[in-house]
Amino acid sequence: MDRPIDHTEVLRWLEARSDELRAEIAAAQRLPDRSHEVGDFKDEATDSLASTVSGAEVERDLAELRDNEHTLAIIRQGRYGLCEDCAEPIEAARLQARPASTRCLACQEAAERRPQAAGS
Repeated sequence: MDRPIDHTEVLRWLEARSDELRAEIAAAQRLPDRSHEVGDFKDEATDSLASTVSGAEVERDLAELRDNEHTLAIIRQGRYGLCEDCAEPIEAARLQARPASTRCLACQEAAERRPQAAGS
């Protein structure tokens, strides 16, 4: 049987993780100034690849941060553990595996099948 979810524990974990993500995003945005260095095409390609990877990591971190902030708002509203689409309880195992879950598995799968709205 699943153990009940401690909302206070989840709140603390999400707040701590959000702080970590903000620090990682800030660090990634502070790129070293290499304008004074002499480089070649290989250096430029390496820098370009590093910038692309860093950009992807920042996007991933921003998405996780948005999810965490959304879940924190739900916790503070007293709605944590209820699916935001169908209002049914979210499985405890799902919340234990992914504390930022705001949908039950069925509604999450349905949401992932829907085409993305333009501009979102």
